[in-house]
Amino acid sequence: MSANKGKSAEKENTDTENDRTLAEDDENDKNSGALSHRFEKLTVTLERGSAGKKFGLGIVMVHQRILVCKVDPDSLVQGVLKYGDQILEVNKKEVTNKIDCKKRLMAGLKDKGSVPLVILRPKTSDAVTMIEQEIQQSLQQLSAQPSVEHVKKG
Repeated sequence: MSANKGKSAEKENTDTENDRTLAEDDENDKNSGALSHRFEKLTVTLERGSAGKKFGLGIVMVHQRILVCKVDPDSLVQGVLKYGDQILEVNKKEVTNKIDCKKRLMAGLKDKGSVPLVILRPKTSDAVTMIEQEIQQSLQQLSAQPSVEHVKKG
């Protein structure tokens, strides 16, 4: 009988391990240094390009990370950034919020015509899926919040 209890407890531990979220797995990966098998760190350069071309970038903060949630076709960022990329640095300086990120991007393009970015790009299907889900959840939360205009009228 005690052998059955041991197997039951073993199964519970396995189930608990299988129920871990990808975010928890990522935290474990960060701590173990194994994050590189799911994400790749890249340095890319965004250039001003031809006059009249729109910027075309949408970003969102998810778990204190700046993630690309939109890349417009025929824009400055097309071909450089991809949906799901995490922006770590702009012009060799770490960015910690959306406003700072966009200001640094625009200033670099205006002043120098180009700006280097360090990004973290998902490279496995489970990493891509995890990032997509996080972005969608964040966008849903943003759309569910009442707008400033709605609050003023209420």
